[in-house]
Amino acid sequence: MWWCREACYTKADPGRIGDVKAALGEGSEFHRARGYYLDPVSPSLPSLPDGWEARMTSIEQNDLRVWFLDPEDAAVSKYARGHPNDLRWIQAGIRSGNVSLPKIKARLASTTFLDADEEARVRKQVDADSAWLETVKARASKP
Repeated sequence: MWWCREACYTKADPGRIGDVKAALGEGSEFHRARGYYLDPVSPSLPSLPDGWEARMTSIEQNDLRVWFLDPEDAAVSKYARGHPNDLRWIQAGIRSGNVSLPKIKARLASTTFLDADEEARVRKQVDADSAWLETVKARASKP
């Protein structure tokens, strides 16, 4: 199962992010019972496109409100982090239609990266995923 609202944080109380991780994060009882988990993150993520806060959505349960990044904003940040599980998450989102590669490309223009190396690495991976997607589409169109 692909969960498009994976990256989240506690906007009004960033110190409670540990509570979210313990309750809903990887390896939690929630994860074991449902097969998916949340990836609680710090609100000071370094590589996000302009306007990311306005595109966030939230869910409130009991006394906890959790804010979620827009899938394309999360993808930009995951490209910047570049871990293999992040890249798998992005490809699963693209394949399922929950993440738009054209939106990601557009948002790169307003993203402040940590440095030129990070930006080059992100753009190279986005190009690689664009080529991968064309291959997937070509295979799907064959009779």
